[in-house]
Amino acid sequence: MAGEGAIPPVKGPALQNRLADAFDVTVRPTAGEAPLVETLANDLRAVVTTPQELPVDQQPPMVSDRLPALLDAMPVSPLAEVLRPLARDLDWYQIFDSSHTDPSLAGGLMAGQVIGGRGKLHSKDLYLGLFLLAPHVTYPLHQHAALEIYHVLSGEIYIRHGREKLSMHVTAGEHSVTPPHQVHELRTGTEA
Repeated sequence: MAGEGAIPPVKGPALQNRLADAFDVTVRPTAGEAPLVETLANDLRAVVTTPQELPVDQQPPMVSDRLPALLDAMPVSPLAEVLRPLARDLDWYQIFDSSHTDPSLAGGLMAGQVIGGRGKLHSKDLYLGLFLLAPHVTYPLHQHAALEIYHVLSGEIYIRHGREKLSMHVTAGEHSVTPPHQVHELRTGTEA
């Protein structure tokens, strides 16, 4: 079964170091991606975090319905083995308010931070966590100042950089690097 021999959950600096080590050996950048991936890897090691207890809330239905099967299907990798035991205990939340966003989009995008304002390790400067997208969801073109690296742990995603480029198909074990201010779109197929 996937996850056998998983690294037990740890807290504080030990968790941050394990995440950084696992990121370093799992996310293998191309020459063009290397400077951005190195930036995130360095930030992950240097960011000041504070351990915090997360609320014990009920997970959003999409998370409780889909997360167990996704975790079971997750291929083994150093990063997956650090994140797998944490996934069920994160403070999962819906990213967008459905009163201001198409309800199918809002209900199809969930996040659980490991590092961040709502993470097991609190930080205002860096966010690292899990992003769960429902099948057949399109997160339309958008941009922001943050560097984003999507490392697909389970399922697949299509990521398009720019308005005219074709989407990249990113499957479990692969990653995509989105530079700051790059217009991009995320789309899932049947295997989200």
